[in-house]
Amino acid sequence: MGMFTSIRHPATGAEIQIKTGFDDCNWHSVGDKIHWSPQEGWPGCHIDGAYNGFMESDGDVWVVIQDCTVLAVLDTKDIDNKDLDIETYLCGFYGIKAPDPTLWSDEAWERHREWKAP
Repeated sequence: MGMFTSIRHPATGAEIQIKTGFDDCNWHSVGDKIHWSPQEGWPGCHIDGAYNGFMESDGDVWVVIQDCTVLAVLDTKDIDNKDLDIETYLCGFYGIKAPDPTLWSDEAWERHREWKAP
């Protein structure tokens, strides 16, 4: 599920590819709003979060999306993650929380529970 989303590195303009699970093949820069809406088939999946980015050059980076807006691009070497995994650290640092479950219908959650059941 989901194509790569491309983010422009704010300092170099290089392409950073992130996999959000959301079909968005557009280019975005820091400060851009990403048009996102809940998908009935994927309750609980939201675009807000921290994503490890892939670049052809320039090393390892992380992209932070909050309130459907590209908030930051950070070089991994500059992140002081206090021994937490980087995604957990960045989500906590930027206050990114799980999405409001009421964005999805009760029927979508029921189908999701049935699909997950052993």
